[in-house]
Amino acid sequence: MKNFKIIAKTIMLAVAMMLTCTATAQEAGYSIDLHLYNGGDHVSLRWYPQDYTEYWKGCENGFIVQRREKGATSWTDLSKLLPAPYTEFEKMGNEDDNALMVGFMSHYDEVMKQMEGDSIEGDSEADGTIAAKEYKNPESLAMTYGMALIACELDTNLAKMGALYYMDKNVISNKTYEYRVVSSNKKDDPKARVVTLDMNNRTTLPKPGDMKFETNGNKVYFEWDITTLQDVYAGYILERSEDGKTFRRVNNEPIVHIFADDKFKDLCSHKDSLPECDKEYLYRLRGLTNFGVTGPASNPVKVSVECEYQVEVFIDSVKVNDKNVADIQWSVKNPANQKITGFNVQRVSKLDIDPTDVKSAFTTINKSLLSPKSRSYKDPQTDMTNYYRVVAYGKKESEYAVSNVVFAHQIDSVPPAPPTGLTGEIDSAGVVRIRWKANEEPDIMAYRVFYANDSNDVFIGCSDTFLTTPYYTDTIFLGSLTNEIYYKVLALDKNFNQSELSHALKLEKPDTIPPAKAVFISVKQDSTRTMWVKWENSPSTDVQRVELYRKNISDSNWDLLQSWEGDSLVEIYEDHGFNGSIIQYRLVTYDKSNNSTPSESVPVKGKAEAIEVINNMKLTRTDDGALSISWDKMSYNIIKYYIYRVEDDKKPLLKITLPGNERTYKDDSVKKGSRYKYIVRPITNIPAKSVSTEEIMY
Repeated sequence: MKNFKIIAKTIMLAVAMMLTCTATAQEAGYSIDLHLYNGGDHVSLRWYPQDYTEYWKGCENGFIVQRREKGATSWTDLSKLLPAPYTEFEKMGNEDDNALMVGFMSHYDEVMKQMEGDSIEGDSEADGTIAAKEYKNPESLAMTYGMALIACELDTNLAKMGALYYMDKNVISNKTYEYRVVSSNKKDDPKARVVTLDMNNRTTLPKPGDMKFETNGNKVYFEWDITTLQDVYAGYILERSEDGKTFRRVNNEPIVHIFADDKFKDLCSHKDSLPECDKEYLYRLRGLTNFGVTGPASNPVKVSVECEYQVEVFIDSVKVNDKNVADIQWSVKNPANQKITGFNVQRVSKLDIDPTDVKSAFTTINKSLLSPKSRSYKDPQTDMTNYYRVVAYGKKESEYAVSNVVFAHQIDSVPPAPPTGLTGEIDSAGVVRIRWKANEEPDIMAYRVFYANDSNDVFIGCSDTFLTTPYYTDTIFLGSLTNEIYYKVLALDKNFNQSELSHALKLEKPDTIPPAKAVFISVKQDSTRTMWVKWENSPSTDVQRVELYRKNISDSNWDLLQSWEGDSLVEIYEDHGFNGSIIQYRLVTYDKSNNSTPSESVPVKGKAEAIEVINNMKLTRTDDGALSISWDKMSYNIIKYYIYRVEDDKKPLLKITLPGNERTYKDDSVKKGSRYKYIVRPITNIPAKSVSTEEIMY
């Protein structure tokens, strides 16, 4: 069946919309609900089987419309209604998917039998959304049936085809009738709703309340309250009039109240586009019943929107002849055919303002407003530099259009003056910043910067682009062999006339390279223990200062011995004041930028000469027959003493070690007939002399 894909899409739409739509009015407790409309000379009937199973029963055997006068006990059959053949629904389905949905529900068994051999599961449009089994899903069927009833609400022809509508034209005024609709297989069903209708009380439809609206551009958004209209109208028709007399329908399909948020359950809305701006329209609203009857119109509302000025002006060319007269040509686009009252040609010599602002500092050069047909203008009083624009004006003060801005200059072969006032500096990272005084010529367009490593070299351009401000930043390598760099600047006007190069700006490069090391030649001590330190100073040409340091090898800090600067540099130093210790020398060389380089350190061991640290040594006999020696300590820090004894002509023998604070020693191990003398060796942090006593016979 060729329309199965459309049926599938229709059922999917039904499932989605049922979640947000207002449900079709049905009265619980009846197998078939019934609604009537008294048209005076006819009665229209609409009925609603309670669920799709009740609908199928009526579609299979027919719905019977019955009537009786009030008080009668028996019913008269007015008509037996069956749905139209499915082929008629298919024909309508080419233009209206709702017809297929109603046809699917009214001929369900027939459609399902035909579908058994024709699956849509492999179809790319339906696969994954509605499989064949979904056609038998009770929830999907209930939703589809609900949407079919809604479709019939808005289309009485579709309701007739679905056997849900009947018009009784054989009525008599002043009579009161009772109506009901039953399935033919349940003719006396007590659950069918019975509705009483007095023909004297013709059905009246309410007028919708006033609409509220907002505009945005040419769009207008309407909304209206349907609190008292929901049980009367199934949809709404919006009408528009241009002359206030003839109203034409705006929406092709009825406006249906659909909402997703409960706060909009009593508000219906619609959007329309105004055909023209600056024109007043009248809008009004009508309700549409489920009987196909249109209710009275609401009070009309006036709607208009102000047009955006759509005129476009474009300067095509500005040409300056040899007499410096400018010929300005422009074109105009006016897609909305809006009013143009005239043009102004405006000029400014320096463009430092907003060129689109009609109130900016441009000067109007035409004496009076130019004709709307004007497309050119000649300016005989041009400046050296000129920026032109054209402004078109409409019939209102707020309506204007500003053209593009076009530059034009007088014929000029005179170059500008060379830039002056060059200053600059180079920082320790090699960043160069150069400034100069801006040229005073009004047609200056840009500057270029050139450099050289020597003032006599050829200057090379170093700026990649034209500079529009009197400032330039460069980056150079500071480790080159030259200590200076030179810069020059030239100016260009808008005719590309170039000035001469400016005077050269000389900049000293920051010195980040330390000087070469000083080198020690010799470090020697003479017989008088004087240390002679000789070296060769750094060969660098920018040496500013040399410092000589010394430290004991066991110390951590260096002591500055002497410093020499500038022309007073020496290469020899005489050092004193140490005895026998190991010392180190180091030279530190500084250049004019205070970069420094230390030399290699040179260690040297000084010659030692023992000195006297004790005196007044005495050797005496004691009363108990022992020998005693004593001495005086001089002003030195003595750590300890070694006491040696020489017996007869034998080698000295260490007798005892005494603490540094002792001053005597008593030897009671002597024997008669031997000769003795004693040697005292003091131990200090400097070389010290040992002292011997005189020899004594015991």
